[in-house]
Amino acid sequence: MIAGIPGTGIGGIYYILLALLMPVHEACLTATGYSKGRRWGLVGLQLVHALGILSSVYGMGWLLAKGINALRFTFLTTQSASCVQLTNVVAATSAYMAILTLGVVLLVVYTLRLFVRAPILLPGSSK
Repeated sequence: MIAGIPGTGIGGIYYILLALLMPVHEACLTATGYSKGRRWGLVGLQLVHALGILSSVYGMGWLLAKGINALRFTFLTTQSASCVQLTNVVAATSAYMAILTLGVVLLVVYTLRLFVRAPILLPGSSK
């Protein structure tokens, strides 16, 4: 098992996606009259957390790329054309893989939902 960058796993991407969609959902609830203004504080806090996670993931990838480039250029004796500088691919690749994994999981869950139905248990009935 390989440890990745925190916040880029399937759970982190799911949380970030939900937190980024919260203002849209809350705006729809407010427009229809089902929500009051008091909930917007929590929505804003979750949005700030999600943006903080995204910026820290980007910063981590940027620092890793800078560190790897510094080590490569320090210890490699030749500066050939094949030694191009790394960009922020570390964070981007792990985030893309987590998004792809999350998409596959959601696709499988919703596909299975079409074919598998849970039995409805009525109150007082036994299994």
